[in-house]
Amino acid sequence: MGAGGALLGPDEAQALEPDEAQAQVSATGAQQTVWDYEADVVIAGGGCAGLTAAIRARDLGASVLVVDQNFDLGGRMLHSAGRMSLGGGDPVQQRDMNGESDQEGFITVAPSENPEEIDDSVELLFTDITDWSVVDPKGQSP
Repeated sequence: MGAGGALLGPDEAQALEPDEAQAQVSATGAQQTVWDYEADVVIAGGGCAGLTAAIRARDLGASVLVVDQNFDLGGRMLHSAGRMSLGGGDPVQQRDMNGESDQEGFITVAPSENPEEIDDSVELLFTDITDWSVVDPKGQSP
């Protein structure tokens, strides 16, 4: 989907480019865009929550329009559950995909060539990722 594109409703399973969605640049300049498109649901942001809401609304029969400030969908999601890269266009995502170091001191791990080599250990997940210092041992809020 191009910049300013639109996701369509339940009977129109495709993405529209701006000109197809009847976007017209006004005579006052390229900064103003006039949209002539109606939808049951308009979602601001094509990130994890926005896309999930769009899919659910579409599944329930609503026509949906997703608008986002970026040229591609995915929002600012770098990782999902700390294991899956999403998107790929963000400078941080590009850095991580290239295996470059992080100025803030985060650990950089080379991408696995073989998915079967990934250890799906629950112990490793909680040892490496969870900061137990902020967890209440009784399961209560502080």
